[in-house]
Amino acid sequence: MTLNFTKAELLQLLQLAYIGNWVKHSDETLDNPREDTEIDEKVLQKISAAIFKAKIMGLIEYDMKSKQYVETRQFEDEVMPLVEQFNEDSFWDKLADKLAKRDMFNKYGENGLAEMDDDTRFFELIEISDKYDDIFKTDGIKNLHLG
Repeated sequence: MTLNFTKAELLQLLQLAYIGNWVKHSDETLDNPREDTEIDEKVLQKISAAIFKAKIMGLIEYDMKSKQYVETRQFEDEVMPLVEQFNEDSFWDKLADKLAKRDMFNKYGENGLAEMDDDTRFFELIEISDKYDDIFKTDGIKNLHLG
């Protein structure tokens, strides 16, 4: 199979693969690797090799010692702000969702939530979560206090 990419498309593909790999494997440890880590690395190596061979300078280097293509500091400096923004947004979204679930549990209890129809529970959860999102966007953690 042959795929043809412009240099801009190849760069975009590398960014997508790098960010996707980062997110997918962010909780992985040496003691607990994901089963598909090896194939993911092979895919990244193929994309990196294509970038290197296309002479898109400054993004990928070939490391003779490891015999691997590696991202340069320049590439990481361009991509990591996207990863950091994703992490930041995910943190606030998860916090708002957890607080909304806590509030609903405190308001209705386990039995009340179990008796509530799915749509009602879902829409109320979204409404509460959105309120937390608005607060966090405006004030961050300034108004969070342990009571």
